[in-house]
Amino acid sequence: MKRIMLVLSTMRQSPKEIEYALQTAKKENAELLALFVIDSNVPGSVFKRLHEMDLIGEKPSEELSEALMREYRQRGYEKLEEVEKRAKESNIHCTIYLEEGEFADEVL
Repeated sequence: MKRIMLVLSTMRQSPKEIEYALQTAKKENAELLALFVIDSNVPGSVFKRLHEMDLIGEKPSEELSEALMREYRQRGYEKLEEVEKRAKESNIHCTIYLEEGEFADEVL
């Protein structure tokens, strides 16, 4: 069976990308593999920007870091569940994955 891989992340979640993957999987009678990557570089970028705006200190607390990662995980699961539901409605076999780390490393 053919497989189509849909890769999403905290920064990459285009509705067009999702629709294209679903349509292609349906057309090709392929399994859809949906991967959501929580890019480990994003929190640092967010904190840097907040610091530049004088909204937080130079080093964010561990609690703030953990809260941000919990939020990203929750959003990732929600997006994957949405994709899985849409795939099921179209009779497409779908397997979902959520990974945390460097985006390029997790995709490869």
